[in-house]
Amino acid sequence: MVAFGPLAAGCGLPQDGEPQKFALPAPADQALRQASTTTTSPAATKLQDIYYLKNSENENDEELVQVPVPIKVAASQTDEAKAVLEALKTVPQDRSQDLRTFLGESTKINSVSLQNNIADVDLVLGVQGQAQRLAIAQIVFALTDLEGVNAVRFFVNGEPSTPAGGLGATGEPLTRDNFQKLNEALLAASPTTVLPAPGG
Repeated sequence: MVAFGPLAAGCGLPQDGEPQKFALPAPADQALRQASTTTTSPAATKLQDIYYLKNSENENDEELVQVPVPIKVAASQTDEAKAVLEALKTVPQDRSQDLRTFLGESTKINSVSLQNNIADVDLVLGVQGQAQRLAIAQIVFALTDLEGVNAVRFFVNGEPSTPAGGLGATGEPLTRDNFQKLNEALLAASPTTVLPAPGG
């Protein structure tokens, strides 16, 4: 006769005969689901109109081009304005042949704040003269495209700035009206909506 008692005891089974509960490892698919819940989702983006300058062989030709560019959805209007300024630094790769920007990597953005429908921008541009005037135009058009922004006031290292090209007095907020030629060309190039005839 074979004795099973000692064998069972030797295998580590309890002497009182009560079944013991063991924790089984989670299935692989369950582990993957748990891991996926802790993965950070990518930041949401939205399309925002950014204003670049059209490339031309004639340096006297000045024309702004309105391009929808994806930017991160910001938690505040100030952060949104900062994202717009950063987008102005780089022309979209698929438009690099026909567009240019006068805000490059040398542009240093110190701060941006919003109050009374005016964006106060403190920055250092790496260009002078006509190029600086066009860079300022890019900023004014891009920021006034944001809801609640009607004008832009410029500072350099905390001091009110006098824009190049006689655009205005020191510390005076600038609007699109300060760039009449650019604004008229942009409006002329913008597509118009043709309304159907009554009863059509």
